[in-house]
Amino acid sequence: MADKGNSDLFDAYYFAHSCGRSYQRDEHWLSFFGTIAEKIVQELRPGTMMDAGCAMGFLVEALRDRNVEAFGIDISEYAIEQIIPEIRPYCWVASVTGPFPVDYDLIVCIEVLEHLKPEEAERAVSNLCKHTRQVLFSSTPSDYKEATHFNVQPPNYWAELFARHGFFHDLDFEASFITPWAMLFKGEDIPRSGVVRNYEQKHWQLLQEMDGLRKLSLEMRNQLAAAERGENLQGQPRIGKEDVIGHLTGELYKTQKMLFDLKAEIVNREALSAEKARLEAVEAELRVRLDEAQAEIQTLRDQILERPKIVAEKERLEGLLEVERDHIDKLQIQLKGKDQIETEKNRLDALQAETQQLLEVEKSKDKQLVADMEIAEKERIRLEGLVEGISQEKQIYQGRLSELEAHVGWRSITKIQRFRIRLFPIGSSRERIWKAGVAFFRTWLDLGFLGALRKAFAGIRGKPIGHTANSDYQSWIKFSEPEPEELKEQREKAKSFSYRPLISVITPVYHPPPDVLKEAFDSLLAQTYDHWEMCIADASTEDRKVHQILETYSQKDSRIKVRLLEKNEGIAGNSNHALGLAGGEFIAIFDHDDVLAPDALFEVVQSLNDNKDIDILYFDEDKLSPDGKERRDPWFKPNWSPELLLSANYLMHSVIRRDLVEEVGGFDKSMDGAQDWDLLLRCTQKTKKINHIPRVLYHWRQIQGSAASDLLAKPWVFENQRRCVKAHLEQQGIVDPETTFDSPGFLRVSWPVVASKVSIIIPTKDKVDLLRRCIESLRENTEYSDYEIILVDNESEEESTIAYYATLKGDSRIKFVQSPGEFNFSAANNLGAREGEGKLLLFLNNDVEILESDWLEEMVRWAERPEIGIVGAKLLYPNGLIQHAGVVIGMQGHASHVFMGSMEKQTGPFGSVDWYRNYSAVTGACMMIRKDVFEQVGGFNEDYQLVFSDVEICLRVLKKGYRIMYTPYTRLRHYEGQSRGFHIPASDMLRGYEHMKAYVEVGDPYFNPSLSYAVPIPVIRKEGEELRVDRLRRLVGKQRAG
Repeated sequence: MADKGNSDLFDAYYFAHSCGRSYQRDEHWLSFFGTIAEKIVQELRPGTMMDAGCAMGFLVEALRDRNVEAFGIDISEYAIEQIIPEIRPYCWVASVTGPFPVDYDLIVCIEVLEHLKPEEAERAVSNLCKHTRQVLFSSTPSDYKEATHFNVQPPNYWAELFARHGFFHDLDFEASFITPWAMLFKGEDIPRSGVVRNYEQKHWQLLQEMDGLRKLSLEMRNQLAAAERGENLQGQPRIGKEDVIGHLTGELYKTQKMLFDLKAEIVNREALSAEKARLEAVEAELRVRLDEAQAEIQTLRDQILERPKIVAEKERLEGLLEVERDHIDKLQIQLKGKDQIETEKNRLDALQAETQQLLEVEKSKDKQLVADMEIAEKERIRLEGLVEGISQEKQIYQGRLSELEAHVGWRSITKIQRFRIRLFPIGSSRERIWKAGVAFFRTWLDLGFLGALRKAFAGIRGKPIGHTANSDYQSWIKFSEPEPEELKEQREKAKSFSYRPLISVITPVYHPPPDVLKEAFDSLLAQTYDHWEMCIADASTEDRKVHQILETYSQKDSRIKVRLLEKNEGIAGNSNHALGLAGGEFIAIFDHDDVLAPDALFEVVQSLNDNKDIDILYFDEDKLSPDGKERRDPWFKPNWSPELLLSANYLMHSVIRRDLVEEVGGFDKSMDGAQDWDLLLRCTQKTKKINHIPRVLYHWRQIQGSAASDLLAKPWVFENQRRCVKAHLEQQGIVDPETTFDSPGFLRVSWPVVASKVSIIIPTKDKVDLLRRCIESLRENTEYSDYEIILVDNESEEESTIAYYATLKGDSRIKFVQSPGEFNFSAANNLGAREGEGKLLLFLNNDVEILESDWLEEMVRWAERPEIGIVGAKLLYPNGLIQHAGVVIGMQGHASHVFMGSMEKQTGPFGSVDWYRNYSAVTGACMMIRKDVFEQVGGFNEDYQLVFSDVEICLRVLKKGYRIMYTPYTRLRHYEGQSRGFHIPASDMLRGYEHMKAYVEVGDPYFNPSLSYAVPIPVIRKEGEELRVDRLRRLVGKQRAG
């Protein structure tokens, strides 16, 4: 029909009153489009077809009935909603001016383009020609009355438009079965001379026909003249004009009658032929039925002939049966006396069998006793050796502990920590004031005094940026987590799982508060999946209350196994003892003071039933108040993100295949405090079969001395965290890696770069102040020296720009490339990439400013990694807030910058903006990619003019198996919008919709479905929030309407 701007015109009223007759699913329209479909199949034989302006899909339906892969689009949502369910998947709401998903053998466009304005019609013709080699086309040349007809034109107008794209009217194809003015346009790869030849040939045929008609007309004119003179042509007596006319009329009548009779004869013959065919089919069917009936009759006859024999046999058998009954009665009388003897015999036989069984059991016990004694002897020898080794290890550790405790720093930290807890007890208002003061001081160090004040005032006015109000989280819990009835259903479903692996829950215990330990046990006993065991290694050597609890629960449930340790070997050593008790296919890491959600193990096993090859499963989690009454501070995690694991141990408390844990050697005692991070880093080197369950299944309790309560509660763990990440990088083959804490909780990694040459590509046009700031900050603030700058100029005109260019031409590292015509971001970058000599390409906007000298080396470091496809950077607004820290597909429509508007070092329900992360896309304002990867995917898509081409190329790079990553340690200031404003072309919006719709529907794997896609700062999704794809359709609809 028309472009989206007029889509509201084509509603129920339009289809009822504006199509000549009511346009609905009735015999007339189905027959009309059935005839067209039949002709298309017979004459054109397309394999695939697009009906551009399909209305209610009648032609698509008719062609699919004839085995053509037909599809349809229409901008009328009303019309698409009327399509029958069987055809609805093949038709969708779209404009004929927008790109189609694929090319087709044939595109049909019937009475559509007259509804478009002239410039829209030209775009539509161009779009049709891009996606096929033949277009069956019709547009009324005379209906000016219809209110929605904006562009009524004669056929030659449309022929000219199609000819501009190399499509010409096929004069030999008769398309009047659609309308008298319908035409078939074909894309002809022939020279202009060939086109002229074809038209002249057709013109000559028409001239010949016209010459014949001219001769016939002259002859009739002569006859009429002769009639007026009263003569015939041979000079016969005068004949009146009326006689000639009457004669001719009579002849015409006879001819018409002959034609009518002939048509009637043809119709009768066709009817007779059809009736004959029908009768032949009926006759054939009746013959089959007759043959079946005759066979059945013959079977019955045979049965009737056999009946006397059957009756005689029956009587004979009945006589024999009676004789046998008499014989049995006599035998029963004789056997009555033998029954007692038989009963006694059976009793003696059973007693003998029981005695034999008891003897076999005793023999087996004797054998088992001998085997147990042998095993016990071996175990005694092994334990003696183990005791000797432990004794030696104890002396070593005692010496190390003495050295550590004697160290002045250790004593100072211990005294300060105890003093701080006395002054600011955990959970008290004084502790909250202390934390607020510490946070203010850290912000002061990062942002300066005024920046810290701004952040503090933001907190006073309302909730801090990125902060999740606990009331929001409590509301989310109510509508997101299972009700008791659903948990009951889970218990039943768990019994019927086809795959029911044993889950060994590993729990090292060391002096937990008794009530807290009970809650941990109770949460495990409440699991809706029942095939688990709990493996406890208890080092609370003198704690009788803990021992009593362990004994009570292990007696209550045989699935609970307890090993009492003689001494505390640290969390890693104790965990290894618990691991030694495990017999399950998977182990679950569970701390003694935490709580599992009742459906935790059910969700794990349900995922394993979907994919039995998974090796590691992890899930979302939250914090639990010390008294266990309040859940808060949720952490909603992304899917498997290798680079994120270098910044944060988001896999902690996961479920791991036991064979994998044993293969990597279990927990490393030297990594106490970071032992689970270290274990998971080693496991991820062996497998990439890692699955994220986006549900909050683990509750991490905030008690005194726990890292859940305060990162600084265990300051000694930072060194082990740094060591374990460094060891991981070394095992990945990275030479001389370094790991440092930028500040507590923010780990940075680095290693020497190969020093590949970088081509920095900057599209630009005038706005010399922006460009000067970009270029000067780049030249003055870049330590990495092996780079070139390629300025892609788009017809700059201002004298100040030309003068500045002149000052740059003396720099051998700067190259100028001209990009004439209308600005196209993708084309400009592709042009610059072709001119670049570097192995690495950096696409950079001209409105950015470099802030730190190691920015380029940081990007090179990651881009040189073979598994990384694209690297993105942190961009800041001039006011210091985040402008870009990664892109989430489906956020606020097509895609948007996550964390936009946050402060640096901000944390929230999605973690921190200052962690390494994997994303589906990053912005093209500062994007680095290896040139071979860029060429492998074909560069930027030049169909996009200004926006979304950066997102689209990232998606193609992801499809090739590379990762997209963001580093927070390349920081630039971005004066966004100052070079070209914030205009978004409608064509980019519509094309982006087609490319990203499928990604938006499934959700971004590097975000979390429990977070809101409506705003860029990660906050918890609210109940009833608009669906991602609905938001995208609404925004695209507004763009079309605009």
